[in-house]
Amino acid sequence: MKRFASHSIVLTCLFIAIICFGTAFKVGAQTKTKTAFEEDSLRFLTSVMWSPGPDSIKQAACSSFLDRLSKLMTTTEGFTYPFDSLGGISVQSSDDGYFRIFSWDLPLNSGSNLYFGLISTRDSKVFRLKENTRSSGWEDRIIGIDNWYGCLYYKVITQKYKSETLYTLLGWNGNSKQSDMKIIDIISFKKDGQISFGAPVFKTPGGLKHRVLFEYAKRGNAILRYDKQSLMIPKGRRIQERKLWMVISDHLVPMSPGLEGQYKYYVPSGDTYDGYFFSKGFWIFAENVKVGNSQNGKNGKKE
Repeated sequence: MKRFASHSIVLTCLFIAIICFGTAFKVGAQTKTKTAFEEDSLRFLTSVMWSPGPDSIKQAACSSFLDRLSKLMTTTEGFTYPFDSLGGISVQSSDDGYFRIFSWDLPLNSGSNLYFGLISTRDSKVFRLKENTRSSGWEDRIIGIDNWYGCLYYKVITQKYKSETLYTLLGWNGNSKQSDMKIIDIISFKKDGQISFGAPVFKTPGGLKHRVLFEYAKRGNAILRYDKQSLMIPKGRRIQERKLWMVISDHLVPMSPGLEGQYKYYVPSGDTYDGYFFSKGFWIFAENVKVGNSQNGKNGKKE
């Protein structure tokens, strides 16, 4: 009962702060749109989420942020609004303008992170992603929005094959105190309105997978980005160099031979890169990619 009362007080204080914050902006900026005012309130909530303090206050601010953002994304202006002042919130859109995906993490005082996500579609539908505990073998599973693994997405790749559109996501997860993880995944929108993650389209050295995972040591700082680079392709008796758009990754190796298979001790080799290129509806693994200057125009810290 005491915990419930404390939580109610926290929510009440946050509500009052948001009202005061919004009123202060309205007095000095009468030309702002309603969505811009909402962004100011959302920005205030993110400052609470990532400030030092009790987890209960940060989680209450995060809950309020999610509620307000969900409501805002049902509006036409909300769907097209850039939200470029929300530092720490990753906002990614598909190239065809069909959907947007918001994702963020909430650091707890224990050192662990909680992950949150929201998807909005062009027809004003909104879906919340609910993080669930990951289990072994999830490279081979299709999962729904209520069984999400938790991730910060930083890139959406839109591909067309025949009559189908394939949406590929690149993401980052602070896996544990010892390792991070990069992820290549597929997001699908079904005709019945359901959303799922994962599809058997990744031709990897270990066989056909639903998603690709890269675990590496915290200090490793491995790259995973979508870029146009050179690939040596056999053509008859000759080897031909072709420029292709690919998902590029560092080639990861153990810190010492005795750590083989313990991926929390893997780091980039430093001179070798692997990749996946898209062909006929599949992402196909390629090794020894020749990497030059990036042509994607951005190199975010989590790429």
